[in-house]
Amino acid sequence: MRSRAPADSEAKRLLAEAARPALAPIGCRQKGHSRYWIADERSWIALVEFQPGSVGGGPYANVGAQFLWCAEGHLLFDYGRRISGFAPDELVREAAAEVAAVRRKFTTVADIARHFAETPSDEYWPLYHRAVATALTSEIEAARGLFARLAAKPATRDWQAKLQADAAALARHLPNEADFRAAVAAVIACARALLGLPADPSPLADR
Repeated sequence: MRSRAPADSEAKRLLAEAARPALAPIGCRQKGHSRYWIADERSWIALVEFQPGSVGGGPYANVGAQFLWCAEGHLLFDYGRRISGFAPDELVREAAAEVAAVRRKFTTVADIARHFAETPSDEYWPLYHRAVATALTSEIEAARGLFARLAAKPATRDWQAKLQADAAALARHLPNEADFRAAVAAVIACARALLGLPADPSPLADR
C-alpha cells in the first residue's frame, strides 16, 4: 500500500504558502507550524483549520470561532462551518472572507448572546455559552435560568460534570454583575495563557 504522507505534506505546504498572504493582512497568524490560523478578538478567537483533503477530494477549511470564557488548552470550534470545493488559492481567499463574516457576526457580546438565543439548544456547550454571554449583557435573571438548566442536566461524562462545576462557579457571582465580569475575565485570562495568547491589555472586567 502506498503511503499518502508525502502528498499530504506537499498539500499542507501549498496551503500554508497560499494562506499567508491572504490571512496575515487581516490579523490572522499561524499557530506554530500547525494547520490552524487564529485571529485574536480578545474574549474569543476567529479560527481557521486547513485540511489537505483525502484521496479523490480536494482541500477544505473549517472556519469559525472559539469563545475563551472556558479555560481550554486546545483549539476547538464553538461555532463554524466547512468550506470546500476550491483550489488552494481560492480556498484561502474564501477562508479570509469567512473570517471577516465571523467578525461581523460576533462584533459584541450581545451578538454572541443573540446567536445562541436564535439557535437554541439544550446541549451542554451551547447552553454554557448562551448563559455566560446573556449574563454579560446584563440579562441576569435570564442568565440565571440558563445556568440552572445546565446544572439540571444529567452528567454522564467527566467533561460534562466539569463544565457544570465551572458554570456553577461563575453563576455564584451573578448577584453582583461586576463580580461576574471579573470572574469571567479571570477565566478568559487563563484560556489566553493556555493557548499562548498575550495578556489582554483591557480585560473584560475593565470594559
